Amino acid sequence: MYKLSSTVYVLRACVLLLISTNADILSAKVARHEKHQGPSQEEYYSTAAKNISPEDRKRADDLRVKTIDSIASLLKEKKIKGSRKFELQLRLGELYAERHDYLRDQEITDYSKKYDAWVANNKKGREPKLSNKNSQAHLAKAANAFRKLVREFPKSRRTAAALYALGKTLARMGSDSSIIYF
Repeated sequence: MYKLSSTVYVLRACVLLLISTNADILSAKVARHEKHQGPSQEEYYSTAAKNISPEDRKRADDLRVKTIDSIASLLKEKKIKGSRKFELQLRLGELYAERHDYLRDQEITDYSKKYDAWVANNKKGREPKLSNKNSQAHLAKAANAFRKLVREFPKSRRTAAALYALGKTLARMGSDSSIIYF
C-alpha cells in the first residue's frame, strides 16, 4: 500500500510538471506571435501596396467592370449550361471580390485625403468618416454569386472551389457562418 501511494504521488507530480511546462511553452509561443503579427486582413488583400500605379489600377478596374457586364449578359442566355455556366459564375464572383478590393482602396485613399485636409484646417467642421458601403456591396455580390453556385451545382466536381470561395468571402465580411463553408 505504501508503494502504491508513493507511485501515485510521483505520477501526480509528473503530470503537474508536464502541465506547467506546456503552459510555459504555450505562453512563450503566444508572446512571440504577438510581437510578430502578420499583415492585417485589409493589408493582405490591398492592391494599393503592390507598387501598381493608380492609373494602371483604374485601367484594370475598367476592364474588370466590362468583364463583369459581359459575363452577366452571357449568364442570362439560356444556351449556357453545365460546366461552362459554373465557370462563368465562379469567375463573376471572383471579379466582384477583386472589384471590392479596388473600391475599398479608393475609399480609404479618399478618406485619408479628407482627413488630412480636416487636420490641416485645425479640425474645423465635421470629422470625415470612412464609408465602405460601395465596396461592401461588391463583396456581398461576390458572396451571392458563390452561394448561387453551391445551390445550383451541388454535385459538380468544382463545388469545393465554390464552397471555399464562399467561406473566404464571408470571412472577409466578418460573418461567423464562414466556418460552415470552409
